[in-house]
Amino acid sequence: MQKTLKVLKVFEDSTSGAQVFQIHEQDPMYKIDRIVYREKSPYGWFKEISSEDYSQKVKNLRPVIY
Repeated sequence: MQKTLKVLKVFEDSTSGAQVFQIHEQDPMYKIDRIVYREKSPYGWFKEISSEDYSQKVKNLRPVIY
């Protein structure tokens, strides 16, 4: 089995263009199965954030529907 990433939720700040993601990450080789939170800046840079930061940031954002 290969490493998989599944985006569970995406929120976007319409004023700044920043996006916040909740991602399910699995990597059987390294025995990783976790939920991670990442933020994408308007410039395209990703960084991992804590679950507390995620909760705070999405409080006033609208979800992105695919």
